[in-house]
Amino acid sequence: VTIFPLLILINCTEDLIPPTNQKKYPTELNKSWTYSTKMYEQFYDSLGNLSDSILVFSDTTVVKIVKLNDTVGNYNNLIQFISYDLSSQQNIQKMWYLNNDQGLYAIAYSNAGSSQPILPKVNVSQQNDFLKMILNNITMPELFNLENSIFNIDSIFFYDSPRYVLKYPVIIGSRWSELSTPFQRDRVIKELMMLTVSSGTYPCYSIGMESTHPLFYNLIFIDYISLDAGLISRQLIV
Repeated sequence: VTIFPLLILINCTEDLIPPTNQKKYPTELNKSWTYSTKMYEQFYDSLGNLSDSILVFSDTTVVKIVKLNDTVGNYNNLIQFISYDLSSQQNIQKMWYLNNDQGLYAIAYSNAGSSQPILPKVNVSQQNDFLKMILNNITMPELFNLENSIFNIDSIFFYDSPRYVLKYPVIIGSRWSELSTPFQRDRVIKELMMLTVSSGTYPCYSIGMESTHPLFYNLIFIDYISLDAGLISRQLIV
């Protein structure tokens, strides 16, 4: 029996702002999201048939914007997000983003791995080693391993260069380089679609990931982003 790769669905469930004509990723102070993260496994039998999905992990994550016009290092006018899982609310991760006329950029972070890997978060700490490797390299590929290093959880770390999360204007067919270190990874806007989750139905841009790096062969990674409400869902199939 061959293990079939993993399927992760992350859906926003509440606290979304009603649709507006906003053209950037929504970054209002005290705006919050609640996400449900689920991981499923399927297996191939000797005849190539897939088994039913098996739920192997589930958690709920809260994301909130707690500060605008923040300063970190040489960067000004940053937006500070925090995130935590309801199963471990004492572990709070912080992320700093720049949201200017060119796009949304990830600048710095602290306490990585304390919550599930949904934008604006990074890393993961509760899955098996294979899944952890995949998720780490999708959400926050670093040149060092935080888990095997001794750092104060309040220490702030900067990306080698800002991560280009979302390019403006947001239009179908737009393509950009999200990062080039430690490998090249591009994002591309595939389509505008209506997506229904438990909190409602939203017009979302489907944003895929493309890379020639072997790590991403046969991997599907799609964000569904509403310019009215933010990240609605993330799908990862390995």
